[in-house]
Amino acid sequence: MEDSFKIESGEITFETDKIKISDNSKNQSLPYIISSVLGFIFGILTIIRYFTTGDELALSAGSIISSIHLVVLIINLFRTHQSEISFDEIKSIKVKERFGRKFLDIKLKNQKLRRVIGVYNKENLQNYLNAHVPLRVD
Repeated sequence: MEDSFKIESGEITFETDKIKISDNSKNQSLPYIISSVLGFIFGILTIIRYFTTGDELALSAGSIISSIHLVVLIINLFRTHQSEISFDEIKSIKVKERFGRKFLDIKLKNQKLRRVIGVYNKENLQNYLNAHVPLRVD
């Protein structure tokens, strides 16, 4: 049995033993990682500027900037971009909505997250997951 759901940049296909996802998540994550690394470097350079000038604003701004970008970088490194995920690898599946964007979070047993952004019909997908997917659906 094979069921498909359209998303903004592709589709999700549920087969009997795995989920196939065709989207551009790898292309979406690269700018986040690059901007996080650049932001972290900018924050560190701002902290170094504090040691040369003594400006306390540079220390606090650099600390805030570098810590925020470091957190975003760590979060992005714990995401996966697998296009095929076996049901044996999945810990839980959640359909979420934040700020009007609907997405599917697939948490894997290795503590990585596969996020599928741009789900069109949240209710249909949630009903399908509750009825057909043999996992913990939240």
